[in-house]
Amino acid sequence: MIVAPLGEMSVSSPEVFETEEEYKQYRRYRIYAQRAYPYAVDAIRIFRETEYMTQSMNKKERKRYNKRLQKELEEKFEKPLKKMSKTQGKVLISMIENELDVPVYDLIKELRG
Repeated sequence: MIVAPLGEMSVSSPEVFETEEEYKQYRRYRIYAQRAYPYAVDAIRIFRETEYMTQSMNKKERKRYNKRLQKELEEKFEKPLKKMSKTQGKVLISMIENELDVPVYDLIKELRG
């Protein structure tokens, strides 16, 4: 008999829905979350890197760095994010807010001024 350690695993009961409409909405939001997840991971990573890089900078240097970074990110992410629906965007924003425990409005206000 071969014994091997397995990684962590979560076990949950199957979802039970009262109506067909609730099931369809669940499936729809699950797909939205799958599409938004990679962008949320990138956004959180970029925010943390920016926070770390700018902590020792003065206000003028920080503003210049953020402006340059914004141009780079617009070139990279503008097209795919424009293709997202409003609901997918809301899911993306809620993922970012849940991870960082700060409203996105406050993050933008802090970075952009």
